[in-house]
Amino acid sequence: MKQELLNILQCPVCGGIVSLDKINKTVNCKDCHNNFPVVDDIIVFLTPKKLQEFLKEQWGKELVKEKFGTFVHSNDTLLNLQKIADKVKSEALQKNKEYFNPDPDIPKDLERAINQSVEVLAEKAYVKTARRILDWPTGGGFFLKYLVNIVQSDTLIIATDINFGQLAATKAYLDQAGKGRNLSFVVCDARYMPFQNNVFQSITAWGGTVEIPDAFLAVKESYRVLEEKKWFGISGDLYKENSESFRIAKKLGLDSLVTRERLEKFLEKTGFANLSYNILYEGFDEGLSTPQEERCPLPASGDWFSHIVASGQKT
Repeated sequence: MKQELLNILQCPVCGGIVSLDKINKTVNCKDCHNNFPVVDDIIVFLTPKKLQEFLKEQWGKELVKEKFGTFVHSNDTLLNLQKIADKVKSEALQKNKEYFNPDPDIPKDLERAINQSVEVLAEKAYVKTARRILDWPTGGGFFLKYLVNIVQSDTLIIATDINFGQLAATKAYLDQAGKGRNLSFVVCDARYMPFQNNVFQSITAWGGTVEIPDAFLAVKESYRVLEEKKWFGISGDLYKENSESFRIAKKLGLDSLVTRERLEKFLEKTGFANLSYNILYEGFDEGLSTPQEERCPLPASGDWFSHIVASGQKT
């Protein structure tokens, strides 16, 4: 585990100082005495209580339960995590180079916009000049795959997601591809980040507008852990207020940033300045009516939506 990562961590529960216990494979808080397992060099910054809270949310139930397996109900967390890591690692190593490609059934112009979004997000977050980068929610690593190829050789990228299984698979794939040198992986709730204040020179949130409940909390946390004068970038789909897509997002608890007005207002309210807003795609959902996990399951059939990249500078 990289010492640079350990130097910037804090307990997500109380904000206290943490240390690594190499023998027991845990990261321990000296203040509240919570212990967080380390599995395959991935720190899992989720307490059993936090996991249970997340699973109570409708979105959490749909997104996490199958991926995490039954360990959330077991006292033997470490063993079950290791079993999941071994399984997804084996699967990831069997994947071919198409592993991170977007859904082949989406319209070609939307596919082009999604591919373009990784370049625009990297540019707007100024990742090429950053020494330390935070990425959330990393998920299957579509943006991360691009990011690792353009940063400086001594840049540290910390990839985070609440989904241990998915993050472990992404790590295994990139390790096998020889792309893991710059990377550290942390399972955490982006709404309660386990990082000290002002420690990142760039933060990227590819898909962040509709990936987690109460995403505005993750944006506030991004502001806290970002250095002054540095840049935050977020991408994803946006919808119209009071549309069917918006109503679905609200039902799932994903409505906090899913309209342009809400996103821009909250970025400004949080303290970000020099806001930019790039619309990469606008259209109506005609071929995406089958609910898919990666589409959240949005947009709703027939609804207008846009795919955007927004960014701002911490003042």
